[in-house]
Amino acid sequence: MKAFIKSNRVIIALALVFAVALVVFNIFDIAKDSTQYRDYTSKEIEAINIKLVDINKADIEELCTLPEISDSIAKKIIEYRNENGDFESIEEIQNIKGIGEKAFIRLKPMITV
Repeated sequence: MKAFIKSNRVIIALALVFAVALVVFNIFDIAKDSTQYRDYTSKEIEAINIKLVDINKADIEELCTLPEISDSIAKKIIEYRNENGDFESIEEIQNIKGIGEKAFIRLKPMITV
């Protein structure tokens, strides 16, 4: 009987260690994921809260409400549109010099065609 109680205590202790390990690893995993996010600027929040920006119709002023988009990049977007016609997908905006993969990831939830 004593051996049975002792083995149960060992099993319970191992289960507790395992549970603590899961919690600790989960906390580190959450902390690692949280580094991918950052605070948005008021310009970005305004763009998010108002509406999606249609990159086929937006003028320079409206394009500049988006993060990553300066006056010069907004002009490039409009030039691209004039030369190539409307964007067929939002991914096509990456053809604009100055809008790489990282910029596109930030723009993606804020733009439409």
